[in-house]
Amino acid sequence: MIVPVILSGGSGTRLWPLSREQVPKQLLSLVSDQSLLQDTVRRLDSFTAGPIKEPVVVCNKVHGSLIGQQLGAIGHGAARLIYEPIGRNTAPAVAIAALLTEETYPGEESVLLVLPADHVIKRPDSFAEAVVKALPAAGQGFLVTFGILPERAETGYGYIKRGARRGDLFDVEKFVEKPDKSRAASYVESGDYYWNSGMFMFEAAAYLSELQRFAPDILSACRKALEGAIRDDAHVELGHDAFFACPSDSIDYAVMESTDKAAVIPLEAGWSDLGSWTSLHEAEEHDDAGNTCIGNTITLNCRNSHVQSDNRLVVGIGVDDMVIVDSGDTVLVAQKAQSQLVKDVVTRLKAEGRKEASVPSRRYYPWGTDELLSSGGRSEVRKLELHPETVLSFSSDANAGMRCIVISGAAHVASEKEVRRVREGELVTLMPGEHYSLENRGRIPLIVLAVLTGNLADGGMSFPTSSSRAL
Repeated sequence: MIVPVILSGGSGTRLWPLSREQVPKQLLSLVSDQSLLQDTVRRLDSFTAGPIKEPVVVCNKVHGSLIGQQLGAIGHGAARLIYEPIGRNTAPAVAIAALLTEETYPGEESVLLVLPADHVIKRPDSFAEAVVKALPAAGQGFLVTFGILPERAETGYGYIKRGARRGDLFDVEKFVEKPDKSRAASYVESGDYYWNSGMFMFEAAAYLSELQRFAPDILSACRKALEGAIRDDAHVELGHDAFFACPSDSIDYAVMESTDKAAVIPLEAGWSDLGSWTSLHEAEEHDDAGNTCIGNTITLNCRNSHVQSDNRLVVGIGVDDMVIVDSGDTVLVAQKAQSQLVKDVVTRLKAEGRKEASVPSRRYYPWGTDELLSSGGRSEVRKLELHPETVLSFSSDANAGMRCIVISGAAHVASEKEVRRVREGELVTLMPGEHYSLENRGRIPLIVLAVLTGNLADGGMSFPTSSSRAL
């Protein structure tokens, strides 16, 4: 029995400004019409090894609503979400999933397939074959990692040196940290090293046993966090204090570098971890000049560049090896070779208290989306999209007037005095400081343009993160 464990943490810094802390890259559609998370889960649907259980997804609660929507859209609404109160790296995340698996399937031999949610695999059939080959070794108590056949002397990845052959797998001789250019070249030339993918396969019991041997403090904290968790059928919200007290460590450091049960299976499946704008450029389709052009873009006399726009037309002329990205509220222009420095930009923005560091122009809620279209000293324009059969309750800004224009669908706007049905093209004025509900009783999304004018010094309009179903 295979239980997929999807690791969906992340700070949203490496592909900034598209990814943000509130909407990291795994929740974005970057290489297909679905998000990276959806691609990761859909990859499991064609597996013949198994049986395959519904995934367990480890994530931050702030992403839970969007993750639930995305999984439901691809037929995996029964996946269980584990909410971490704070990121503590991969070793504790997988420990919680292993403990929960043993609790959910007592007495069964459960093999965990641990997958980061933000990886690209262009040849899923090759990945599925590797999983089938790794399954017997995992069932025998080995901790299997997937080693990527290196395509170049990459300094941004850790490496795994293989040891003695064990059928389709090899013993792990050692793990190597990110090398310099010359050492990376020697690793690739030797043929004995693989890139460390961060994907694993092992029995839940085997992992917990090795974690007890080498990092018992992590396992103890995880047990306490699970004991103090708030649960329902779909969600597990870990105990706050216990998980905060848990040491932060990766599977590699906590277990794999110490255990004598580590094995590696070679994988050649068009893998990428999308760790930078350069890697996204490599993963995308290119034009004849080596450019990747996504969205509303035009290039002329450009080479080997990544040009992307969510909305406005972006034109590149005569640029080489550049990254140009318009995310709606931010424009990034960078040399491709230095695009990894966006992490430093995010650090600086956070230090300056700038919302662009973590908050995207479009925010996702259980009731729908809220997109900031325009903002000035005394005006703000937002596009609200409500899911069918939902109600959004809020108080209008005490210092600003608000007018709502229905763009699509029909809205029922309720105040303390009346309920009014507002049709497409009609406008309704909301008085400052009063409580309102905006209801979509239809079967299609309700799209409303909200225009605020007045004193917006406190940051303008904010909407609740919860909703109720329409009657």
